[in-house]
Amino acid sequence: MDQQQERLEFYGGKYFAIVPFLVFLIVVAVLSLMLAINLTAMIGGGIAGLIVGSFFAKDWNKYWQSVQRGFTEQPVGIAFSILFVAGIFAMLMTVSGLATGLVWLGDAINLTGSAFVAFAFVASAILALATGTSLGTVFTMTPILFPAGVILGGNPLFLAGAILSGAALGDNMAPVSDTTILSAISQKYKNIGGSADVGGVVRTRLKYALLAAIPAFILYLIVGGGSMGDSATAATLLAENSNPAALAMLIPIFIVIYIAVKGLGIFKALIYGIVSGAIVGFITGLLKPSDFMYVVDGNPMGIITEGVGKMFEGAIILLVIIGLLAILKDSGVVEAFMTGMSKKATSVVKSELVMLALSTIWCGLSAGVNTIVVAITGPLNGEIGERYNIHPYRRANITDATANTWSYFIPWSAFVFIFILVADGLKGTYPFLEVPSMTSFFFAVFYPLFLWVVMLISILTGYGRTFEGKNGEEIKAKDYSPVDTGM
Repeated sequence: MDQQQERLEFYGGKYFAIVPFLVFLIVVAVLSLMLAINLTAMIGGGIAGLIVGSFFAKDWNKYWQSVQRGFTEQPVGIAFSILFVAGIFAMLMTVSGLATGLVWLGDAINLTGSAFVAFAFVASAILALATGTSLGTVFTMTPILFPAGVILGGNPLFLAGAILSGAALGDNMAPVSDTTILSAISQKYKNIGGSADVGGVVRTRLKYALLAAIPAFILYLIVGGGSMGDSATAATLLAENSNPAALAMLIPIFIVIYIAVKGLGIFKALIYGIVSGAIVGFITGLLKPSDFMYVVDGNPMGIITEGVGKMFEGAIILLVIIGLLAILKDSGVVEAFMTGMSKKATSVVKSELVMLALSTIWCGLSAGVNTIVVAITGPLNGEIGERYNIHPYRRANITDATANTWSYFIPWSAFVFIFILVADGLKGTYPFLEVPSMTSFFFAVFYPLFLWVVMLISILTGYGRTFEGKNGEEIKAKDYSPVDTGM
């Protein structure tokens, strides 16, 4: 069946194919305003959008067949498989209590004031790197690091910014992060077929992350201090959440990163990480065999069950977004969009600027839910970048890096809302806490802000830019930009 026969038609014209997406975005916006960001509700919003959109389609059968074709694309299955295995590894890190090891380390070296704020940045980054979830890191680290850091002399605003910055850094670099996985899977090789490998994507984005992380760390050291509170209260809080043995769980993290970056495959990296993590956990007493699966009141629980469950919602939201995108593609909207973009993306630099702009705009439209940003802009950025043979690694890094920037400090960001909700909930125990306002985070979440600037400069200067060679290899020649103007 040719493209013309498959074209979806809508009452009112092809641009009514945008209706499902609009419904989805309205749901996301309302949830954000109600401080009720929830992936399950977002999934419901996406499904509602698909249902509403069907009333505008001239052929319902063709409409839903389009959605189904999106669901069955090969990258979706690959992404699902990686996400679920990564979920088990992430849950293993959570259950083993890695966070308590990081807290012990900060307490053991007697960090106070701005030094503790800088430590909070590093500790949050390590936890996010291990678990692949920035939102989970905010939930885990805020109740421990925020009150303790304020008591030990950290400035509340910069301490909040450090926790969010660390979550962004870890999410940006984690091989097990859903955004890392989706950004890689969404970028196709033009000459050899297939998607970019996660390990190669992680390896090539370190150059950007460090340029943003180092000045962020230094700035937290300089401006992160405040007034000292009751150090005895802080010591008690830290002691209750400290366990030096948990630092041993850094070993499986290093194993996962090493195998992934060496290009030996993300599945091999994750499975070796799970096995080594179980061994280290058993030896140190952090884990016991029953932690992997047990039953409570007839409900299966444990690392395996909950690990898969934690990723299930993210996988389904990906599926819904793929369905929404399939409608836009089959209606001709994406083609029209790409034709419009081609008028602006008339060079390598302009193409990358368009990719940066798209991801930045969607950070705002998606209320900072970076998984949605990558799921939506990844395929679009892929098509834009392919025209100039920009390497899939480079495209993936622009997409993922940008998704982890504005998402963390815009006033209507899900991350800002979650931090404020958690911090406000701590006031009952720690009434002295000053929770920053939603509009103040822009001036304190340094890493994402610096990362956006780094990516902009890298595009303008060509830093880190590579092109795809005949066999998929990276070519760094600045003048290597053979153009394929076919859409």
